[in-house]
Amino acid sequence: MRKIYVYPKLSGIDCLLFRIGGDGMGNLLFTYFDAFIFCKENDCQFIWPTWMSLKIGPWIRREKDKRLYCGLYTPENWQIAGIKKVLLLLFSKKVKADLEMTNFNDFDLSEKEILVWQKCNYKIETFIPYRDEIKNHIWSITNPRIKEKVKALYIDEKTVHLHVRMGDFQEINNTTGERFLLRSPIDWFVNCVRQISEMFHGRISFLVFSDGTDDELKELLKQPNTKRVETGTSIGDILALSMSKLIIATGASTFSLWARFLGNTSCLCYEKDPIYKVNTFGGFECGIGYELSEEIMKQIKNLYNDTGESKDET
Repeated sequence: MRKIYVYPKLSGIDCLLFRIGGDGMGNLLFTYFDAFIFCKENDCQFIWPTWMSLKIGPWIRREKDKRLYCGLYTPENWQIAGIKKVLLLLFSKKVKADLEMTNFNDFDLSEKEILVWQKCNYKIETFIPYRDEIKNHIWSITNPRIKEKVKALYIDEKTVHLHVRMGDFQEINNTTGERFLLRSPIDWFVNCVRQISEMFHGRISFLVFSDGTDDELKELLKQPNTKRVETGTSIGDILALSMSKLIIATGASTFSLWARFLGNTSCLCYEKDPIYKVNTFGGFECGIGYELSEEIMKQIKNLYNDTGESKDET
């Protein structure tokens, strides 16, 4: 049987050892796992992508995570990396993948031609049948030091995680911004925390993951049992976010989308956000306003196996 090589070409200018510019981690994972599933289904040779990226945006915005994406992952033995990867990409003919093609028989490839997998449909539902395999793989390739930082965070069954996307997302009242790049209001996050905390009589803690500054988050961080945490890397924060039963998220962010997918977790988003759906099993996803409905409160209580009654009332 002929060898078919597949190379997930991540966005930006690919210089083989690093990229210039490109998308954030949430979007990159779509391209990676699109190619990953294709290789698994069709017994193809997987060429390790170029993760490292040089971009000026995070430096200009003075973000803590400069999104270099260097040292995050280590390829598994079946994935082609290093010198062999470079030689293949330099000296083999490359054929661009077409989104309409789903099986390697659709491609007219000769021996050792490389299928460049650059585009994907950004539909998380296509990955649902492979959720466990994808989750195991991402934990397997992630740098052990990052996994240790994730495990070092105090995450228990009474923890709610928040993902507050700032960075390159714009204020919601900025009418020049694109609909899918808008921040959820900080006071909306504050309201959610207050109502859930009151519901559980302070027995719930809140961990905030964000690329915003402490000043931008100050009203949220003032809330009882609420603190900001970070692992120092994008994938570390995604994995940590995924370990909660409930994520209060910026609905338009693919960053929190992957956390919800990997953790099969429920999610609340601001009602005016365009929300990406994961279709969790046994959980719920919805956009809400500033007041939690009785039905949503009931579902949250069920998630945490808690009646919401105080100890004095029981």
